[in-house]
Order: sequence, then structure tokens, then C-alpha cells
Amino acid sequence: QPILFLSVAYFDTQFAEASSEWSVSTIRNIWALKDSCVVIPCTYNHPPSAEKGNKKIMWHKDFNQYIYHQTLNKVLEEFKGRTSLIGDPENQNCSLQIDPVAPDDKGPFHFRIEIDKLDKYSFMNDEVTININDTAQSPTLSLSGDTKAGTGVSASCLIYHTCPAHSPNITWSHSSTAITVRSQQMERGQWKLTSELKFTLTVDDHGKNLTCKVQYKGRQPLENSVTLNVTYAPVKVMVNYNHSVVKEGNSIVLTCSSHSNPPAHRFQWYKINIAQTDLLSEGDNNIYTENNMTRKSRAFYCIAENLVGQSKSPEVHI
Repeated sequence: QPILFLSVAYFDTQFAEASSEWSVSTIRNIWALKDSCVVIPCTYNHPPSAEKGNKKIMWHKDFNQYIYHQTLNKVLEEFKGRTSLIGDPENQNCSLQIDPVAPDDKGPFHFRIEIDKLDKYSFMNDEVTININDTAQSPTLSLSGDTKAGTGVSASCLIYHTCPAHSPNITWSHSSTAITVRSQQMERGQWKLTSELKFTLTVDDHGKNLTCKVQYKGRQPLENSVTLNVTYAPVKVMVNYNHSVVKEGNSIVLTCSSHSNPPAHRFQWYKINIAQTDLLSEGDNNIYTENNMTRKSRAFYCIAENLVGQSKSPEVHI
């Protein structure tokens, strides 16, 4: 049977079909993770006369060195059991999966189609090479929304991969169950996997790490973390002093302590007398000295304030 060499393929023909009626759309170069899987995207067009013919799809390295063939004993030993056609040839889909990916699966590889009683066609110029990575990619972690305690935020953990059959698994360090996972097929044989976590910030979250962890098939997990910077009004506001008993007429030093983010920058001091409550001091000083204690001075309290809000301490009776 004669072989006609064309600029885009080698073409075994029984009928004179124009080469322009044959075409393939695939990817020239794709990356893959060793021990994971990879899908080589592929679609093709053929002459109208081939519509009803029985189609045989193949992938090969050099001619007759098949990495995928419907007849298993024609497949190279090192590829047996690792390649499968995941596309439907009747829908002109010739996508190939290699699972798992071995270090030598670099290619180049070529798509070939044989149609009974018509043609045999290999697309030699449309070769596919695979860049094989030994190290998996760490996830990308981002946080959006207000960082004020009591508000809802959204965290996103994103990775790209080439193995939809064994999609990586994403987990979170946070206990929230409001998690949405999306998988999107991208260009160049990649899938984007996104896990979105929604939760409400609390004071206790401040300073803690939020971590997303990605588990690839047969590998140690990889993770990425962000430290939560939660802003909140003063809490645990307390008045502290250094004497349990104070003589009338003596002085006492009071300190207003609090926990907040950002730190409290303004303080108000109040004294509760028998008949009234007096504002003693207002400003950026959290220390107040009462110079002349009397029996009328029943109690003291302070108010601590930052950019988020303010809080009052319990009354302290001296």
C-alpha cells in the first residue's frame, strides 16, 4: 500500500482525500506530576466520507511504537495498563490519559487514526511533549473580607493540576464546615481546583494561623498558611492597683489594662462617690493616681478605647 508524505502528517491512503480535511487540535507541551496522572486533550476532524467508518484511535512515539492501542499486545511494555482513551472517537475526541506518570513519559507522542476502508493518518507534526515535575505545587492561599471580629470572611485555597481522575484533596485547619469546592477545566490540559472556606472571625482567632493543606495521590501533603490579624475593641478591661488597704488621705495608683487590636489609645477614669460619678481623667494615659483617698470614694472604673470601639471595666471597690 503506497504511503504519501505530507507536510503535516504521514498518510496511508486508499482514497485520495485532501489533507486539509484532516486536522487535530491538541497541546504541544504539557506538565505533569510524577506518580500522578495527566490528560492530553485532543480533538480531530476527518473527511465527511469517514463519518460512518469504524474508527481506531492510537497514540505512538515512533512509528509502530504504540503507547495506546485498542489491541493491548501492540502497546509498548512500559505503557501497558497506564494509558487509556478517555475521549469518545465518535465525537471526534481523542484525549489520552496516562496514569500513573512515569519519569520517562516525556514523549514526543503523536495521535493516529485508522478508519476502515478509508485512511490511516498520523499527525507527525502535531507532537506532544510532557514536562514531568518531581515536586508538587504548593497551594495559593488568599483571604478576603473585613478583618473585624464578628464579621464573615472568605478564604480561598487554589491549586492547578493535570489529574482529574485523582483530584488532589484540600483540607482546612479551621473547624468551619462552610466549604465550597470547585473544579474547572482550564487551557493547556490543566484543571483549577478551588476550595473556599467561609467563617466568622472571633477575638480568639487573632494571631492564629489559618492553614490549607493539599494531599496529592501518593505524596506527602503540602500546605500554605496565613496569620489572622483580627481587629477588635478592648476586652478584659480591668482596673489594677497595688494596695489591698489604703489609709484615708493617702494616694493610690490605678492602672487600666485591656486586650485589643489595635491597642487601646484612649482611656477615661471615673470615680463613684456616694452622691455622684465624676470623670477624673481622659486621654492616652492608662495610669491614674488618686492623691487624697476619702471614705466618699466608693469605687473606680475605667473605659478603654481603640479604633474599633470601647469597653468599660468592672467597678473596683477600694
